[in-house]
Amino acid sequence: MTFPCNCTMTLSADEFIRRFLLHVLPKGFHRIRHYGLLASAGCKANIARARQLMAAPMAEVEPPGIARRRRWAV
Repeated sequence: MTFPCNCTMTLSADEFIRRFLLHVLPKGFHRIRHYGLLASAGCKANIARARQLMAAPMAEVEPPGIARRRRWAV
């Protein structure tokens, strides 16, 4: 079932809370925002390995988001 983008729905309080709680993670779980090759845990190693496999020259450029995370780190 598809709805147009700009439709207004009327929900009961129970249904609203049910839909809202679908976005709440259980205790002990963490939402993963960065994943794949650019995951922060092994970002440099993953990019280096990908470039090695493609036989591309290594560039001294930080992946997107690294500088931004460093700027906000206190």
